[in-house]
This record gives sequence, C-alpha cells and structure tokens, in this order.
Amino acid sequence: VVVSKNNKGLTLNLKAPIVINLEDRTGRQVVANGDLSLDQQLDHTLATLKKSA
Repeated sequence: VVVSKNNKGLTLNLKAPIVINLEDRTGRQVVANGDLSLDQQLDHTLATLKKSA
C-alpha cells in the first residue's frame, strides 16, 4: 500500500506486489506478466483507515 503525499488516498501495486510469509517471516516481490495496475486506487479514505488502526 502506498500513501499519497497529498492525502488523496491509498493505492496498491498490483503489477508487482510484495508477498509475505508470516510463518517464516520472509517476503518476496512477485512481478506479474499481465496488464495490471501499478497504482490501483483503494475505495477507503485515509481518515477511515486511521480510525480503524
């Protein structure tokens, strides 16, 4: 998840997400071959997410 500098929301990198294995505490970046977005907008606002944290 990337937080924008101008507080317009959060985006996800769907083309090359980082996948984390919680059991052995390792992570890998997986690069997809498909036509996926580098900055997919999330529907939640930053204020809503801060309240739930």
